[in-house]
Amino acid sequence: MVSIFINIPGYRIYDLLYNGSRTLVYRGVRESDSLPVVIKLLKNPGLTQLAQLTSARLRRTLG
Repeated sequence: MVSIFINIPGYRIYDLLYNGSRTLVYRGVRESDSLPVVIKLLKNPGLTQLAQLTSARLRRTLG
């Protein structure tokens, strides 16, 4: 498995927890208060995927 690490200002990223077809999930720490965090990112955040996520969220809320 290829590790894909990122740099997000204010956070230290330690582990890649999940590498799916559409998303990456990382474990890290917020530097300002040492709070553990999990960060989920879209691999290709385009309008189509954003629309799909919004639609799925709406279906969960209304349905």
